[in-house]
Formats: sequence, structure tokens, C-alpha cells
Amino acid sequence: MENPEKSVPALIKLFDKAEDIKDAYWRTQKTNQLKDLIAACAGLWLESYADQPSYALGETIKINSQIINRVDSNARLTNIGIGGSITGFRGGAGLPKDQLKTFSSSPVAGALTQPYWLAAPHGIGIYTIADTLAGYPENSNLPKVTFDFIINGRSLQYERTVLYKYTDPVRGEVYQPIEITPPVTADIENNVYLFKSQQPQSVKVKLKSFIKGDGSISLKPVTGWKISPEKIAFTNKNIGDEWTVAFTVTPANSTPNTATLEAEVEVKGKTFSLGLLRIRYDHIPNITLFPPAQARFINLDLKTNGKNIGYISGAGDKVPDALRQLGYTVYILNENDVVNGNLSVYDAIVTGVRAYNVNERLVFEQPALLEYVKNGGNLVVQYNTAGKMVTNDIGPYPFNVVNQRVTEEDAKITITEPANALFSYPNKITNADFDNWVQERGLYFADGIDAKYSTPLLMNDTGSPPTNGALLVTDYGKGRFIYTSLAFFRQLPAGVPGAYRLFVNLLSKPK
Repeated sequence: MENPEKSVPALIKLFDKAEDIKDAYWRTQKTNQLKDLIAACAGLWLESYADQPSYALGETIKINSQIINRVDSNARLTNIGIGGSITGFRGGAGLPKDQLKTFSSSPVAGALTQPYWLAAPHGIGIYTIADTLAGYPENSNLPKVTFDFIINGRSLQYERTVLYKYTDPVRGEVYQPIEITPPVTADIENNVYLFKSQQPQSVKVKLKSFIKGDGSISLKPVTGWKISPEKIAFTNKNIGDEWTVAFTVTPANSTPNTATLEAEVEVKGKTFSLGLLRIRYDHIPNITLFPPAQARFINLDLKTNGKNIGYISGAGDKVPDALRQLGYTVYILNENDVVNGNLSVYDAIVTGVRAYNVNERLVFEQPALLEYVKNGGNLVVQYNTAGKMVTNDIGPYPFNVVNQRVTEEDAKITITEPANALFSYPNKITNADFDNWVQERGLYFADGIDAKYSTPLLMNDTGSPPTNGALLVTDYGKGRFIYTSLAFFRQLPAGVPGAYRLFVNLLSKPK
């Protein structure tokens, strides 16, 4: 299109009419669209960018704002707003064609760039947010620069979010959101720490500094737990420094207890209790979260039996890490281990979630696994999705995996076989062990179950009939086979005490 600037007067008239639209939503939509169209036809290009990707709260952000007028349009810049002084700006200056104008400013980083829906503590499935913010795709208080122009005699204001701009050798010029961070972030190594005695554990905290300076880190005292040392100081840290400190935590007594411990960083008289989580993919803007610097500490009334667990990985879960915290030695098994190894050394073998969906070699390993059971082993198969399994014969006797689940995490559980060893050895399981489960009870239950299996649990969502397909157990030869669709892969990382007690029982075959 030639001479787009000639369209500007007509577009400004249309803009004036759009401002008279009575509906507020459509008035905003149409005036913003027309403003962008006017700027494009007037040849105006403008942006604001920071000189580095991250700034700590209270630090100065160095911002460059640039404008270029690419046609001979009648446009003048009257003001730039950023909440601070502007270097190189002269109000009312004209904008000669093809001359890049750069203005510098140095506002203070006043608010974290934590997504607003994560700023306040929240419950399960709901966020605590102000009504004025609900629905926005990003924070409304991100650093912005406003540009005031007079174009063809009409005052128009434009807004640009401050971004970090850099050049990538492959991707070229890249724009990303800037981070405004706590001065120092703290990430506790594990989300959950399990204690089944008064033995101490080392709790490591990884720190990252976004400032030059000193401070200290501590774990906030909680009743029922001993923490040593009380505080660890750090000095002369530079921007980007990372280091790890360790505390020793011990249950104060043998009474079962669950608590949340919080890491607190003190810098310049202020306390911060936030970690750092960066989400990076090429197809979306960078996302930075500051999760609470917390971990659950659980002193369990728990007995364990056996020591060595073989684990066949599935689609990915954190069950092996949870078992290691209980003192088990967990071996991740490959095909050679299963087919040619001595499986009798394992007190139990567990298949990870959806293993029979994603591990194509399991169809060839399955005979060895069932032979392990027959010779006295204990095989625990976690849930698989219905259809597209590498073999439908995952147990010694027939059953089908179906798309059935119990989604209410507090759904009533009925133990139909209380005398079953699964509920007595080595831990006595009661309905209380199903308290405080998260997200769901289980998924992809079994159906068409052969009579040789015991099905000792009943459960259902509200309004649905009870189902017995969450837990199957049978003796086979000298050993035991278990299929469970209970969501242990969610409960164990979440630190649900009863789930740990029940899962240990699944691993523990009475001699």
C-alpha cells in the first residue's frame, strides 16, 4: 500500500466516532484496534526494553525506549511516562523521518512478576484473586511505558510492556518478559521428608542471589521438630551466585506428626520465603514462578518389611524417590535385568504408571515377571490406560483395564476384606488411612475380573455405583500379584501418610 499516511485523517475521524460507542467492552476493543492502525499508517514504531532479563525487588531497571517515524507523517511526541525521569526527552519534539530516537529511564522494580493468581495462598482447585484482576492473561502491573503523541492534531496514547531483548545466533532477535524477583530465592531439595523414627535427616536448601550483598537463611521453627543450626549467614554474594546449605531436622518425639516447614531468607531487614521455577519452551514466552519455599515433614507411624525394590519405569512418576526416603534400595530395571537377571533378590518389583502403555519391551519381559511371582516374588502393577497396551495379559489371570475412575479424593472407601494381609501386614490399615488424599482416588480401574482375584476395596463417586476394580490381589505359585489403580503416583509425592502405609503393605508379602 502506497502512502498509508494519507489514511490517517480518516482513521482519526473513525476513532472519534468509536469513542462514542456505549458498550464499554466494544468501545475499548475498537478504539485500541484503531489506535494501532493509526500508528501503523503513520509509520510509527515504538518499543521499550530492559538491559538485562532479571531484576531484584527495589533494584533499578535500566530501560531504553525507542521510536522511529518511517513516513512523513504529522506526528509529534509530547510525553513518555515510566514513573521516573527520562534522559534525552524533549516534550513536543517532532519526529523526522527514519531517525531512530532513544530515551533512557531508570524506574525502581516495585512488584514481583509472580503471576497474580499465584500471589496469595490458595486451596485445591481455586485461586485467591481480586475481582479486578480475574480474567487477565497476565499481570496488569508489569513494568510499562506510555507514549503520548499528537497525530494530525489528535492526542493519542500508546503503551508498551517492558521486555528483555537479545539476539540469538539461530533465532535472531528475541523478546522475553523481564523477571522481577526476590533478592534471594530458596528451594528446599525435596517437597516431602519422611521420618519413621527419631533419626535426623539433612535438609538441603538451594539459594540463588539476584543482588550483591549479605543475608541469612533459616527454617522457620515448628512445634514437634528440632532444627539445627537456627540460622546460616551468607556474605559477599554476587548476582547469579548459587549455593546450597544444609540443616539437620529431627522429630522431637515419636508421635505421628505432619508439618509444613518454611525456608526464610533475610536480606536488608526484610524476609522472603519464595523459591524459583522457570518454565522455558521456544513456542511460548518465558514464564517464571516463585513458589512458596516450603516442604512437608511427616513423622510416620510406619513399619517396613524388605529392603530391595526393583522398579520398571513407565511414563514417569516420583514413586521411586518416595520409596528411597522410606529406606528402601530402589533399582531401576532394564530389559536385560528382567530377562537375564536374578529377580529373586528383590523383595518386590513395581511397574511404573502406564508402563504397559509406553514400554514396548514389556511384552517380552512379562513371562520373566510372572515366573518371578510363581517362584515366590511380589509384583505390584500400577495403573495403565485402557487400550493400546503392549499386552493385555498383565496378570496371571484375566482382567480388563477400563476407563473408569473415582475422581472425588474424599470418596467413601469400604474395606470388604479387613482380614486380608494387605490391610494388616506390616501396618494396620483403617479408613483413616484414606483421609486427606489429593485430586482423586484412582483411575483406569479393572473390570471383567477373574474369580481367582480378591477385590478388597469398594468405592464410588457421588451418584455412581460402587466399583471393586481399584485393587486386585491373587496368589500365584509361591508368590503374589497385585494390580492397583489407586493414584499412589499422586499421593506419595504429596506426602499423604495413609497412602505410604498402604503402599508399604503392597510391597510386603508375608513370609
